Amino acid sequence: MNRSILVHFISARTKKVAIQNAMQIDFTQEVHFVIFVENYVTIFIQLSFLIRLSSSLSGAV
Repeated sequence: MNRSILVHFISARTKKVAIQNAMQIDFTQEVHFVIFVENYVTIFIQLSFLIRLSSSLSGAV
């Protein structure tokens, strides 16, 4: 009786840890994705700014 309760408790605990680990992995992937998107947007803004700058400079000359 006690042994089965202990086994149940241990399996529940390992399941909880496994779920937490999975959630943590998911969370870090989400954070990496957000960083990736932010980097992409920043690069895009810089590129469009450079293109606008170069076109205005060439138009002025």
